[in-house]
Amino acid sequence: HLKLEYSGKWGDTIEGVRQLSAAFYIEIGKYLKEKHDLIAVPTMDQLFVVKDGVVFKLVLVLDKILKMLEQRVAEVRASGATRIETSAEGQRLSAWRKQSV
Repeated sequence: HLKLEYSGKWGDTIEGVRQLSAAFYIEIGKYLKEKHDLIAVPTMDQLFVVKDGVVFKLVLVLDKILKMLEQRVAEVRASGATRIETSAEGQRLSAWRKQSV
């Protein structure tokens, strides 16, 4: 896990933060390929790196997105939704909680 400190430059929306994170994964992947000749596969939510046949998964952990997801789930729950865990927000929150442990 790569834990980054909060900056206002990360944005104020979940999707904005995810897009910026994805761009960060892409840039890290390019660097690792160019400078260290590693296989790097960026996705929207993580970066996979292959070194000596071993696959590593790099994940950015941002407290800000965790708080935004918790707030969004609370809003969905307050609107009367009963199956939060199956909603996109609920699934994303669950995944982020697992990643940040």
